Amino acid sequence: MGGALCSTCAGEKAARRMAFDKARAKDPFRKIYATARWKRERFAFLAAHPACEECAAVGIARAAEVVDHVQTVRERPDLAFDARNWRALCWSCHSRKTAREDSGFARRGVGRESGAARQHRRPP
Repeated sequence: MGGALCSTCAGEKAARRMAFDKARAKDPFRKIYATARWKRERFAFLAAHPACEECAAVGIARAAEVVDHVQTVRERPDLAFDARNWRALCWSCHSRKTAREDSGFARRGVGRESGAARQHRRPP
């Protein structure tokens, strides 16, 4: 029962996403990702750990794209720059991990349609 959203629902979904992105940008724990130090250390870590650790554990060869904090920066800001707290993951594995551990977008309601939005889908 897929299909595109009607223009009203699509606009509402876009507005919710923009509000989420704006609030997320103000999160003090996210500020480290904009620092020169993080960018430099992230680049070096991915160069030294080019494969996704979760994919490799199940025999899949996939390039790592994300440096994951095993204990989140929110939980342990003192470990933000400690490479012993990092894992190299592909985007897909990191997204699954985030959704699994802190409910990702589901916890915040981003990307989830209300019942009204589902009712307004255009037929395929």
